[in-house]
Amino acid sequence: MIDLEPIVPFRYAAIFAIFIFVVGALLSIDQCIIGNYIEAVIFFINAIIASLSIICYNQKISTNGVLGGAFFILTVVSVTTFLLKSPLTNSDIQSAIPELEELFVKFSLDTMDSTQEENEIAKAGVGACMFQSTIDEMKLTNAMIESKLGPISTLLFSLFQRKSPSEEPKQCLDFYYDLHKARPEYFSSFDISHPVLARIATAIARKS
Repeated sequence: MIDLEPIVPFRYAAIFAIFIFVVGALLSIDQCIIGNYIEAVIFFINAIIASLSIICYNQKISTNGVLGGAFFILTVVSVTTFLLKSPLTNSDIQSAIPELEELFVKFSLDTMDSTQEENEIAKAGVGACMFQSTIDEMKLTNAMIESKLGPISTLLFSLFQRKSPSEEPKQCLDFYYDLHKARPEYFSSFDISHPVLARIATAIARKS
């Protein structure tokens, strides 16, 4: 005889499912705020899959692998999106970082007419560029860890890793954009070699 009794009372499973859905919705909203709309959709769908998985598992309802298949597709999309956006796969950024580090060093040492604020930006930029590849590799490692987890564990891991935009350390390119606003002429040669980054820097300067 097939045992159709739930593993735990339905209300407990429902509470946990709602909690997981709220976690996913919160992460989705976070991504929307910073403009990562694909990631926002991924988190929201993941929240639905995780919540349904909890209910179905507790009630011993077979999904015939539908939820597992959906999560697998979601994982592939998530990893692909991360890799496409990662600086590690962007050859222009990879070649720009050591150039920027060198420019920041020269700026902080050679430019006599710069302000204290500009010098502080340059010095901070040196450190950021120096450790940029390490930070990017850590983010890739976290993404690979998430890809090996189930839907529930993925959301909880992402919640644990969650940071507000203000807590995110500034990256090498952020200091380039900051210093470019004040001293665009200093980056004239760099901008010729990296026109895409130069256009972004100019657009940011116009908005500020």
